[in-house]
Amino acid sequence: MSRYTKTHPKEAHLRIAYGYDFPQQAYFYGIFDSTKEDENGDEKIVSDLEKYFVGCSRNELFEKLQEFEAPEKHTSMVALDLPIE
Repeated sequence: MSRYTKTHPKEAHLRIAYGYDFPQQAYFYGIFDSTKEDENGDEKIVSDLEKYFVGCSRNELFEKLQEFEAPEKHTSMVALDLPIE
């Protein structure tokens, strides 16, 4: 599994965690909000939990990576439907 994080360029309280799950062969992402806490006091995930734990489509992740201005290497790998390494 690969996992990366990136803070939103315009909304610094938002952070995306994303990557590729090799056993499931699926992309995933979760968006966390540092201004909100879950029941454990951690940053609250504000995106659909299914996208983080089950996976998402290549197009969904590609759009989020562009929105968060993720590294070009990661965006390109997703565009080519390759695992993010």
